[in-house]
Amino acid sequence: WVPQEQLVANSWKKAYDKLHHILHFKNGSYFQFKTYQQDGQQWGGSTLDRVLMDEEPGMVHLTESRIRVMRRQGQILFSMTPVEGLSHMYDVFEDTIELAESNGEGWATTTSDTGIERGLVYSDMDDNPWLTEASKAQALEGLSEEERRARTERQFVAMSGLVYPRFDRDRHVIEPLDRLPDNCNVVVSIDPGFRFATAVQWHYIDPDDDMVMFQELHMKEKTIKDVCEAIHWMNARYNCQPIYYVIDTAAMNRNNQTGRSDQSEYADHGVVTIPAQKKVTAGINRCRERLDSDRFHITSECVNFLKEIRQYRWKKPPKTESEGKADPVKSNDHQ
Repeated sequence: WVPQEQLVANSWKKAYDKLHHILHFKNGSYFQFKTYQQDGQQWGGSTLDRVLMDEEPGMVHLTESRIRVMRRQGQILFSMTPVEGLSHMYDVFEDTIELAESNGEGWATTTSDTGIERGLVYSDMDDNPWLTEASKAQALEGLSEEERRARTERQFVAMSGLVYPRFDRDRHVIEPLDRLPDNCNVVVSIDPGFRFATAVQWHYIDPDDDMVMFQELHMKEKTIKDVCEAIHWMNARYNCQPIYYVIDTAAMNRNNQTGRSDQSEYADHGVVTIPAQKKVTAGINRCRERLDSDRFHITSECVNFLKEIRQYRWKKPPKTESEGKADPVKSNDHQ
């Protein structure tokens, strides 16, 4: 791949620095070789024009690479199979992945709000003309369905199984609402947080027992007073008065310093709550039943919820009964 006459002294042996793993060229440029076995400090260094990563990097390696190309607005390129599932790399490319999957062309480019351009090109085993059907079958033998899809269909998939595998954007996502229908009851759910954000969601239930999640708030590093003001503003926007507010039971715990709970703080600011049902499996089953029977829809404005429901997954199933039942991963679980 490297023309030998472009190397220092026309020789790999003389151009390659074994101590620092750097290959030098006559024009002053160089290649530096790193490994994911090195920690973040060992990945730091001088400014680079481009970083090429083979297979999925760790978050610390991705962060250090961003720092090293920052000054020259350089490129970071990836060549990878998404065998880690819905990892941080899925989060980085989520919008681009959705566009590539929806346009049916196998590639897409997007630009973030901060002006970062991201491109994605899919390829799979069938694109390699030198692989036989027998060799592909042998390589995939014994892999789970999720692992097969990651390797053959170039998809980011939940390796341990999605909690809501039958969720379908075309089927369950509807247009935003300007106003609520008549004779419906509004319920608001609150999952308090500070560092990891407070999630607030508005649902209405009509006389036919159909449920629609029509709005949400996702507020990070905001006080309870700020959250309550936003709740009152949203209620006024839709001219609704919720029949009750449901809050995570953890909000009932008293703060050791103040002796008061978050639930009490919400009540002080006009949001009187009742504790949520903490039987996780029962709640998941109810949501699944509504999805399957088309009695639960979400408006496209609920972007955080729509992101989470596509990533909410089970932990790896237990190998024996003594290890206990399967539980969802404690992440993407504000729904």
